[in-house]
Amino acid sequence: MELTLLKNQLLADFSTENLTYISSRLIGFHKNRHLKALKQTGEVVSRFYPFNEASDARLFSRLIVLFHPDKLNDYHNQINCCKDQESLEVYRYLGAVLEQIDLLNEHSESNLLDPEAFEEEYGWNYRPANDDYYLLHEEEEPQSHWFDEENIDDRYFFSEGQGTPDGSFLTALKRKIYGPVHFDFPVHLLEDLEEIEMAEYEIEDLDGIEFCTYARVIDLSYNQLFDISKIAACANVQELYLANNQLRYIDALAQLQDLRMLDLSGNKINDASPLFYLQALEFVNLLGNPIPLAQVLELKKRDVTVVY
Repeated sequence: MELTLLKNQLLADFSTENLTYISSRLIGFHKNRHLKALKQTGEVVSRFYPFNEASDARLFSRLIVLFHPDKLNDYHNQINCCKDQESLEVYRYLGAVLEQIDLLNEHSESNLLDPEAFEEEYGWNYRPANDDYYLLHEEEEPQSHWFDEENIDDRYFFSEGQGTPDGSFLTALKRKIYGPVHFDFPVHLLEDLEEIEMAEYEIEDLDGIEFCTYARVIDLSYNQLFDISKIAACANVQELYLANNQLRYIDALAQLQDLRMLDLSGNKINDASPLFYLQALEFVNLLGNPIPLAQVLELKKRDVTVVY
């Protein structure tokens, strides 16, 4: 296909209408736990674009970032900058996904949003006024009570039943790695973890996570977390998935300056202002939280892709 013709076709494919249509379907799949549809969509994308996510939470986040209507201008600029047909081929995934989404809709019982209602609800076309402003607040440095800072040697070993009650992060992690065994767990091993996949482990507290100082990806979705203050110690985390917990306060997240992708959907958070401190933040999923619209718009002003 002639280069100019292919460019024009792709520019037409990457329209606000198509991106909004796909995003609305993806959010519908996510809300209704239609995981098979999300995985099939990811498989279609992977035929054209490097894309391989095993985690359900990460899969949705990656997909919605790809198809968010706010990305329209970026995609048009990228397509216009392509100099040959090979570099344009990667963008064919949108047309392929459009076809796949329609097939999935025919066989899905999910309650999907109408694109017009979706656009109105999620406010893609909003452009914030110049006088929007918000109050930020300072917060105290989170302190761990897991060990005595003056008695640093006490931290090196923990055994199940000693400071790790059922429902703790450390107990769940040991169970995942070693199974139902009873022995001392050397916490220095936690420093070696770069990816932590602990979704649906009935975790109630994060005792021990403060030792995961080099973790870059943490998935704690579908647990029973109320307090995430200890996660502030995970200073290198870039992707954090906390969907469907019991969270109300997220002050600790203001400490995570490398954080790029964040999923807070399905919680009870009514104040997202700690996220204003995160200079590296690119994407946040706030679905199902009573976040004030003004705070959502402030995040958008900061070039954060927001789903809410």
